[in-house]
Amino acid sequence: MATLKQKLVLKKMVDFGGNMGKAMLAVGYSPAMAKNPQKLTQSKGWKELMGEYFPDEELVMITRELLFAHKLKSMSFSPDFSDQYIKELFKNRGGYEIIGIARSEEIVIIHYLQPDYTARTGTIDMIYRLKGYYKLAEQQQMYHDPNEDLSDEELDQKIRELEIRNSKNRYDEAIRQKRDKEKAKNQIAV
Repeated sequence: MATLKQKLVLKKMVDFGGNMGKAMLAVGYSPAMAKNPQKLTQSKGWKELMGEYFPDEELVMITRELLFAHKLKSMSFSPDFSDQYIKELFKNRGGYEIIGIARSEEIVIIHYLQPDYTARTGTIDMIYRLKGYYKLAEQQQMYHDPNEDLSDEELDQKIRELEIRNSKNRYDEAIRQKRDKEKAKNQIAV
């Protein structure tokens, strides 16, 4: 069963634009816990709360509706363009639908529906995150610095080794270029 704090986090997330860490701090979770919200989202109580607020059946229904979310837009054209030509332009743009065409002597205004990708992806992403369907590794690319545990002295030594290797590579490249030039000269001389 969800705790009171977990319920409050869900309500506070609205105030903080979906930022779970800020919502957790606002209701009294420790900063360490707020930095790792997956501890909350993976808890049994949170999953039950998500099931109560976002039942899977509704999630499926909302997801289907969002797959077809559109916004009303307008665009103007020169009156030289025929209605048929304009309709052909929109016909080739997947998901766009002309609602109306208003024509005058100076301008043609098209009212159309355009897929609302922001609404589609944003809502789906937020619900999936709340329900814990993403794993932390999928939400953020994790990079492990292989030098992170080295002392300053060890890092200095590694830098010196890299500088020496880099100098040797530049020296080898200069020798190779010199040989290539000599070869080219000898081929021209022959």
